[in-house]
Amino acid sequence: MAVGALMRRALAVVVSVGLVAVLALWLSYSADPPQSPEPELNFVAKRACEFSSQYRLHIDCYWVSLKDDGVEATLSAAIFRAGPDAASDPLVYVAGGPGESGNTTAESLEIWDEWLSRQALGRDFVLLDLRGLAPSVPAWDCQEYSDISRDLLQRNLTFAQEAEIVMPVAEQCLDAWQQALTEQGGPVRQIRDLHSRRYADDLHRALHHLGYQQWNYLAVSYGTRVALLSATLHQEVRRIILDSPYPFDAGSLSDGMIIWAEAFAEYWRDCTAAGCAFDEEKFWQLMVELRTEPRWVEVEDWRTNRKARWLLNDGRLAAAIYTAFYSSVLRSEIADALAEFARGDHAKLQYLLEVFYNQVFDSRFNSSVYWAVECNDNPLDPKASFDAVLQQVGRWQPYFFVDWEYNICRSSHFHNGQLPAMRKLQIPVLNAVGSQDPITTKKHAQALMPWLAQGYLAELADTSHAEFFGGDCGQRLIGWFLNAAEDELRAQWSEQLSQCRLSKQGD
Repeated sequence: MAVGALMRRALAVVVSVGLVAVLALWLSYSADPPQSPEPELNFVAKRACEFSSQYRLHIDCYWVSLKDDGVEATLSAAIFRAGPDAASDPLVYVAGGPGESGNTTAESLEIWDEWLSRQALGRDFVLLDLRGLAPSVPAWDCQEYSDISRDLLQRNLTFAQEAEIVMPVAEQCLDAWQQALTEQGGPVRQIRDLHSRRYADDLHRALHHLGYQQWNYLAVSYGTRVALLSATLHQEVRRIILDSPYPFDAGSLSDGMIIWAEAFAEYWRDCTAAGCAFDEEKFWQLMVELRTEPRWVEVEDWRTNRKARWLLNDGRLAAAIYTAFYSSVLRSEIADALAEFARGDHAKLQYLLEVFYNQVFDSRFNSSVYWAVECNDNPLDPKASFDAVLQQVGRWQPYFFVDWEYNICRSSHFHNGQLPAMRKLQIPVLNAVGSQDPITTKKHAQALMPWLAQGYLAELADTSHAEFFGGDCGQRLIGWFLNAAEDELRAQWSEQLSQCRLSKQGD
């Protein structure tokens, strides 16, 4: 399992964006039943949303049935209606992960309800839980994998030892999942059939079934890959907003090692420049101490409201710090938290550890779908290439050296490298990335620009992963980008981006 068994879970979960409630934009949405596209009744069934908007927004929820040669998947959909004067092309959210489920549950609808109250989209907003992700059906995940991951936290293990224990459990999970796919008749025939191309095609079919002829995407993290692929395959995509783009040529084990090492290196460079209370050498001294003398910590499990006690060693400290990099707020707390921890005060670090623990065991994250999509999309690293990159990561070598041997993507259940090649897009694409993003980096966003004939790059200072769409810059730019004519985009982009940056600096 790459980067340790526990980190395989933590790195895939998108950090939730904190959304601050403000006054509703009542004129943007109607509380009355709107005039909406007519869903195709043979494929779509109305369902209860089990949620009422606090901002008087009208919401419709559906089941959307997709059938292919004896294989069936029923997707859960939710649509915030924009009223009778809305544009006919909706904004469709494509979530991160892969494996992030629950986008159409009441809990998620509550978050989007508040977000939409601050936006002037002028069009429907569509949420979908994709194939294999609850509440879409059928959905399956491996409880044994979650159980063994919890058990590991009670033992002082290296990443390599964790991988050796978890690998056979993961293989058993894949065997059980394949059996379930056969018995349930879906959501795919074989594990190797679940990949980004399937998701891109599912979006195309589902949106047509819901009555739309053209649409736009708001895509975050992994979802950006699906949105870009969808646009290369289907002409109905009008515009795309990317938050933290995950390009087609990223995702290998070697990429993961380099990105990890560079994220830490950049953090310590920033820390040195800012005169932090802790430095890189002290960090490595603490890592050595925890390797030989791990410490018990106690955090709150947010799902059960109970205390969870586990053993903090060097690898888990590094994993928790890397998880904190995903949030600009948490990133700013790391050095002080480590300094106080080294002096015996655990309070600040304990919160970072609590975030890490709850990210690892987030019940919305489906590990099985994550493995399938990542392994089916991306090609395997040749051993020689992996070894060459391993030599470039310095002190992190002992933490990664078994990743190739225990790479779950080598399982026969997967068919690696199925992601099609990127093709140049002619439609307008807003390409937003945080300067502090540790996983979908600004290098990724910059490398994507030659593929975007009408690409608009927004590099946001002091911003980390998936923080654009929920922040002030997203509030300023998203509605404008969707509604402006193409010549207005070209003429006004620099000024709009400048005002966005000025607004952020003034916060």
